[in-house]
Amino acid sequence: MIKALNRMVEAGKISKLSKEKYYKPEKTPFGLIQPDQEQVGKDLLEINGKIMGYFLRAVLYTIYTII
Repeated sequence: MIKALNRMVEAGKISKLSKEKYYKPEKTPFGLIQPDQEQVGKDLLEINGKIMGYFLRAVLYTIYTII
């Protein structure tokens, strides 16, 4: 399965976000749009469908302006 995903990345059908995380970028006239950062961080905060925490917008702003 990993080889199939890597082939799809190479073909430009999907993009790799991080290890074992992929997404299908949305194409616009201005370029590709990546997934919303809150959706990306959501995986870090949910365990078995139960919310274990949340991000504050100020924290998100600080994290993603530094990177």
